[in-house]
Amino acid sequence: MMTRTGRWTKLGVPTAVLAGALSLGLLPGSVGAVHEGNYPGHVHSGTCEDLGDVVFPLGNASVGGPTMGTMGGTPEASPMAMGMGEMMGSEDRVPVATTAMTVDASLEDILAEEHAINFHESEENIENYVACGDIGGAVMGDPADGGTLVIGLRSLNGSGISGVATLTGMEDQTEVVVYLAEDLTGVEATPTA
Repeated sequence: MMTRTGRWTKLGVPTAVLAGALSLGLLPGSVGAVHEGNYPGHVHSGTCEDLGDVVFPLGNASVGGPTMGTMGGTPEASPMAMGMGEMMGSEDRVPVATTAMTVDASLEDILAEEHAINFHESEENIENYVACGDIGGAVMGDPADGGTLVIGLRSLNGSGISGVATLTGMEDQTEVVVYLAEDLTGVEATPTA
């Protein structure tokens, strides 16, 4: 059923309403249902198999992110975090939660020992881990002079949330940018004829 005001589903629900419910995770079993709340993240000592202490907070990943912060995890406004603005483009988008933080350690120092990036379901459910990635791999450039490392974050505890993090050295600091999404492997692109 088509109207002048927009597209409708076969159930008589406007597609914009249905897409909004999907993106907010309001429908059970919805694909790409990363909620618009916050996923607290940290750099830990150790590995995902054996997480140690929190070494650096990474702020909270959210669909409205990233929120740029510095060293101690106190968020600071950045041009990228000044508001989401109007949602544009495809209604069938896969929501992505993001965060960006500059930590007070060089990339070389982070790589010198085992570290992992870990995200939690929420502040209320901090004990429930949803995604984690061990920090390691091929560094593009010199880690002592601003190289970049890209790592994957695996889904934990059946969350379906996975992602990617970039770590970019900036002298004695490292900028960490994280992207999280849910059920990426379950999303299929519609083939074009």
